[in-house]
Amino acid sequence: MKKDLEIYSILLKDIKIRVRTAQIKATLSFNEEMLAMSFDIGAMIYKQHQQYGWGAKITQTLAIDIKNELPNEKGFSQRNLEFMVQFYNEYKQETVIGKQPVS
Repeated sequence: MKKDLEIYSILLKDIKIRVRTAQIKATLSFNEEMLAMSFDIGAMIYKQHQQYGWGAKITQTLAIDIKNELPNEKGFSQRNLEFMVQFYNEYKQETVIGKQPVS
């Protein structure tokens, strides 16, 4: 009987570890996707600014329209959209960063 309880305790511990591991991976994956989305939205707005010479007013208009089109979504205020553009502008690169060759 004691052996069964030990085996059960080990099983329960292993399941808890697996659940926690999955939760951590899901959180990291979610955060990565949210960063990618913010970067992409910033890029879209930035490129329109460059191509059509739109001013800062476009982020205000977009914030209103996004709120109307996606009323349950949060985080798309004018200020946040401007932060997304700034995020893209700060981190955009023409070349991919990789490991430097070592001789």
